[in-house]
Amino acid sequence: MLFIMFFVVGFAGKMPKNKRLTEFERGQVTALREQGLTLREIGRRIGRSKDVVHNLVHNYLRLGKKYATKKSPGRPSILTPRMKREIKRLAVHQRLCPSAIKAEMNLPVSKRRICQILSEDPNISFRKTAPAPKLLERHKKARFAFAEKYQFWEDEWSNVVFSDEKKFKLDGPDGFSSRWYDERQNRPTKEKRNFGGGSVMIWAGFSVSAKTPVCFISTRMNSEMYCQLLEEVLIPFAENEMDENMIFQQDNASCHASVATKDFLDFHNIPVLEWPACSPDLNPIENVWGLLSRKVYCQGRKYDTVKELKLAIQDEWSKLDPNELKSFITSMPKRLQEVISKKGNAINY
Repeated sequence: MLFIMFFVVGFAGKMPKNKRLTEFERGQVTALREQGLTLREIGRRIGRSKDVVHNLVHNYLRLGKKYATKKSPGRPSILTPRMKREIKRLAVHQRLCPSAIKAEMNLPVSKRRICQILSEDPNISFRKTAPAPKLLERHKKARFAFAEKYQFWEDEWSNVVFSDEKKFKLDGPDGFSSRWYDERQNRPTKEKRNFGGGSVMIWAGFSVSAKTPVCFISTRMNSEMYCQLLEEVLIPFAENEMDENMIFQQDNASCHASVATKDFLDFHNIPVLEWPACSPDLNPIENVWGLLSRKVYCQGRKYDTVKELKLAIQDEWSKLDPNELKSFITSMPKRLQEVISKKGNAINY
């Protein structure tokens, strides 16, 4: 008799607490309730407390409310809404990293929690900072005036040949390189030689309908060398691919803006599009360089020799999609409208 009492008490002491009733147990309660059993008796038969059975009968069977759907709120956050707003402000406006935010606000949370707060906001994302030219007030005024002057150009942009120089390195482009990797494995590294292992400088130009050959030039281009390049490449291109309405675009590099270069272009009757200083974001050829770089260095490719790099550049240049190149130039009206709306500041191109 004592053994039976001990067994019953022990069993009752091990009844599950604060555990939701299963579908099977709900069916048992419903059937036993229809037989007229008391809540205490039902609880004893299914091995649950009277309160759990009462909660089911009162909320689910009588009132028709959803049973056990309320989620536990968990431990209350030690960060107030005001503190969370301050975290976001420091990250976005002052560009502080999570560890600096933690130290600045003396927060009793981990850096990981700060990252979670930032990532929970749909308006905040973590990505590389877009490069933009450093613009003084005079640069902004010149850009704004340029945009206002040419904002109504449409078909006229098809007469423009955009040109520029670009450096390519054997070890890949400059800047931060990011990728996904498995945390369970060793973190991948990127080998890099001194000074990029060597580099080449190229010059090229393109229009809506055609592109010049890619030319390998000296990194110390002067006016004499630049004029020779234009005579050997630009003039034949203009005669074969463009009409008499062609307009040449170049930036304000010293060899471009020299008296010798201006005299050369005037002698050959080549009109030059006035171009505001510090405005690579307006030049569609910068988008071409980005496209070409992605293809040349696809999948982190690197090169052992300058000759190998030159061959890759020439090959990828010849395979660029004409429609994609055309889209860069046809975006000029939108670029100018954005410059106007931003009062001459940098744009997202």
